[in-house]
Amino acid sequence: MTFKTGSGTARFVLLAAACVLLALVASCSGPAGSGATTQPAAAEVGAGASTVPEGRASHKTVPVPEGREGWKTIENRGVHVDVPADWERTDMSGCEFDFAQWAPGPSSCRLTTGLAFYGAATFDPFRGPEIQQTAGAAWSGYVYAGSFAVYVMGTDRNLVQEVLDSVRPRASKGP
Repeated sequence: MTFKTGSGTARFVLLAAACVLLALVASCSGPAGSGATTQPAAAEVGAGASTVPEGRASHKTVPVPEGREGWKTIENRGVHVDVPADWERTDMSGCEFDFAQWAPGPSSCRLTTGLAFYGAATFDPFRGPEIQQTAGAAWSGYVYAGSFAVYVMGTDRNLVQEVLDSVRPRASKGP
């Protein structure tokens, strides 16, 4: 079957193909069922921990290691990370992607300072895991832990390194 560019049949076939593609994408990226949500399990543990929204994970409290005043430990599906006490779980519900993310200040869909847990199986980094300077004065880096790539970004290189060094358990290498 041959279609001429601009013919009614060609436009119809193109429209039908676009609808099928859109339906496939929507069925793959939406919640598992009607009214279901797929929130990552996450909790904050340690001094100054806040309440975790219902359905995310249970709230745990552990002592902050000595000499770590001003820090707290967060947990996301078995991965623990020490972060500054002013970093809070951000609300990603209005964003294109809903990652477990902690940052100082108000919620933002774009991480400029903070930490995000990305699925290691689909994490496709632009750079290697060592800390590197990004555009402007920001620093970023990541490590693999559990089924995650824990990505940290900020303007203070030492802070980024300290947060990355606290990630546990650490995977021996990438996925």
